[in-house]
Amino acid sequence: IDCGNLQNRFEIQRVVDQVRGTGLEQAANYAILKSMSKAVYQPQPERHYALDMTNYCHFTSPIRRYPDLVVHRILQAIIDGKTPNASMSVLTRQGQHCSDREQNAEAAERTLVRLKLLHFMAKRIGQTFSGTITTVKQDRIVVQLHEVPVEGVILQRSLPADRYRYDRQTHSFEGHRKANRFRLGDAVSIAVHEVDLNKRELFFLYEGRSSVQLPGIKPRKKSRPSHDGGPVKDAKVPRSKSRRGAAKRHAPSARSKRKSD
Repeated sequence: IDCGNLQNRFEIQRVVDQVRGTGLEQAANYAILKSMSKAVYQPQPERHYALDMTNYCHFTSPIRRYPDLVVHRILQAIIDGKTPNASMSVLTRQGQHCSDREQNAEAAERTLVRLKLLHFMAKRIGQTFSGTITTVKQDRIVVQLHEVPVEGVILQRSLPADRYRYDRQTHSFEGHRKANRFRLGDAVSIAVHEVDLNKRELFFLYEGRSSVQLPGIKPRKKSRPSHDGGPVKDAKVPRSKSRRGAAKRHAPSARSKRKSD
């Protein structure tokens, strides 16, 4: 992906636009999201990263959080012509406390959702799903499923037999004997192998390339080597004219549907 300084929000947007509609879209967007710093509450005026504003105050309505209540009290005091009873040291301490509590609450929510999904997947051992590779590490591949919003791993030792080399620059596994290759954005077919509720881990077994296309991703016209060494074409199989004509003839019109109703 051609990009410049990714601390620039316009450059990040350019990357997002560049991968839109490609096999890298889900993996790239996920990586960008994970790289973002967590939002914190603080009284110090800093330029808002997304809005590009120096003077601003963000709060929700109706009131849902204690920081919103603090902001409303300060604004009400100013409206009433009074001096707000809030020092910078007190506001800083309150902001740190609220930021920590909010992050803990979000972590607890993610853990609960993860456990519910793992219980769901534990009943589907051996079932086949399709997914996209979102992370490639030295000993494993992380796959995000298409049908279920859950991530799982494929350990390197469970991949097709080959002499693999991990490429840190391209985030990929390269097989030197049978030319197997696994990289970010690849659509794969996997089978649920094991669910470890204590460690909250989900393990998959690699089944092959997935023919499922994500919405908005255009299939490539050219053949390319598959992980199994054979050519794979992403071209869609066109329906016959007779089938399309039959579907058109039998489809009820809006007028006839109103009459039948």
